Amino acid sequence: MIFYLASRYQDHPLMRDWRIEIERHGWLVSSRWIDGDHEITGTDDENERRRFAAEDMEDVQRANVVIVRSDPAFFRTGRGGRHVELGLALAWRKRIILVGERENVFHWLMECVPTLAAALELCSDHTDTSKAQQHAADRLGDLLDQQIAGLSAEDRVARIKDLVARLRPTEPTP
Repeated sequence: MIFYLASRYQDHPLMRDWRIEIERHGWLVSSRWIDGDHEITGTDDENERRRFAAEDMEDVQRANVVIVRSDPAFFRTGRGGRHVELGLALAWRKRIILVGERENVFHWLMECVPTLAAALELCSDHTDTSKAQQHAADRLGDLLDQQIAGLSAEDRVARIKDLVARLRPTEPTP
């Protein structure tokens, strides 16, 4: 199972701790931002900011589960990327688990738990291979329906080949 962790950028040290806990369960974390190299400074150029956004989108797309950290201490603060990542997860029909308290109406569309441990407990129910395979097949079917609607037969084949290539699991580099 692959997780994406969404929180404020300044929480990347805590999210690295969460990654360690997730990896103890044998799962992966796709969130590159938590390594601390997505810092936006006054000297950043537009291309670097675009790269940060593109990497975050790719990482959300790779994930099976998106865990969103929400704490009243930082409601309506930060750069807001976690809200965009949540929107992507909703649009891409990812499983989303909110850790903390609900901040906005969209948080009522997902499971909400008080701790990371509680979120991982929910996920342990989905490690059964047949359930995981069925979930993946359902997601793939939904994705294909969205991606090929309205395309010609030739364009559908090309798009499906592209999607299959992107959906192949990749191992993280050490």
